[in-house]
Amino acid sequence: QYRVTWNPEEKTDDALRQIAIRDFEIPEKEARHVVQAWERLSTAWDDFPYSAMLSGERTNYFRGPLYMGPAHPLIFDPQKSYGLSPAFRKLRPDAVEGGPVENEEEHIANAHPHYVDQLMFVLPFGEERFLELIGRCRSGWEEGLSALHEILDRSPTERAELELGVCGMVHIHLASVENVARFYRARDRTWRGHTDLATFEKDIEELQSIAAVEIENARKSLPILERDPRIPFNFCYGNPYTASMVREKIKQCEFVMNEELRIFRQDVRFHIWQEFP
Repeated sequence: QYRVTWNPEEKTDDALRQIAIRDFEIPEKEARHVVQAWERLSTAWDDFPYSAMLSGERTNYFRGPLYMGPAHPLIFDPQKSYGLSPAFRKLRPDAVEGGPVENEEEHIANAHPHYVDQLMFVLPFGEERFLELIGRCRSGWEEGLSALHEILDRSPTERAELELGVCGMVHIHLASVENVARFYRARDRTWRGHTDLATFEKDIEELQSIAAVEIENARKSLPILERDPRIPFNFCYGNPYTASMVREKIKQCEFVMNEELRIFRQDVRFHIWQEFP
């Protein structure tokens, strides 16, 4: 922006191409492909279901899957704490802007978690439209990311690795938003919809499948975080998550997928349809 503002004769794509050559140490032909990949990343945001409920403001300020990304758990039973560490329930960062608070331990004990256990963040789009838009945004970003990898993986510089790490983590965040929304929609439908045994079995399988996808998505973040822990850094309020929180979330999701849903399935089959096991 600075370059094209003070050099109005220079076209944006030309400036971006020169930046790619400088930062990634690649020839001009490959730099053109990098600019095309950047353009695909940019246009992906045209489909992002932006709203204050997803992106911040008061109700979901510093909360939810867009904020926590790969550290956001999948909550099947909102009445459970799942043994998640206090890192998932810290004070809202802006609450301590004026300095330390008195009785911080008491505040933390009563604090809301940084994760969410319901679909309020799909307002005002509704579940179906939200999932359509976040899916298109995530897919478009994935196309741009794949194009970047195709060029920068050939001889990655330190700056290229940082670029791929940042762009890769954005994709992981978008996928977490989509997976959390899919999981909660399927969970609520399982609880609230008219069903029979066959449909109930399919619903449980769907929930387990979504959990497996999100576990794999979260695992993809660990090499990035271990290589460069600066990536989730928030200058004003500290890191929203760490690699250890991602590992804790993965264990929580594995418990939901392999234990909680299995036991829930058995209990419901027995008490409603007299089926065992």
